[in-house]
Amino acid sequence: TEPDKFNRKFLGGVMEPDQYAEWICKPKEWGGIPELKILSDHYKSQISVLDIGNDEIIDFNGVDPSKTNYESVIFVVFDGSHYNLGAQ
Repeated sequence: TEPDKFNRKFLGGVMEPDQYAEWICKPKEWGGIPELKILSDHYKSQISVLDIGNDEIIDFNGVDPSKTNYESVIFVVFDGSHYNLGAQ
């Protein structure tokens, strides 16, 4: 609940934080990039997403990448629809 930090822009520019919080709590909704950044920050680990549909690797280093230097990496596979744990 840090609206200045997790603002509309951080959340993808589509919803205000209160709307996003209500939306993401629905059982049929899934998290994405904002949640990966938050989880990276929380677990103090880089999260590397292997996007198999676009043949690319996207690294998430916390909420503010300029202030992080994590030693551990969690690999997640993105198949275009869902994120799945690859390795830790």
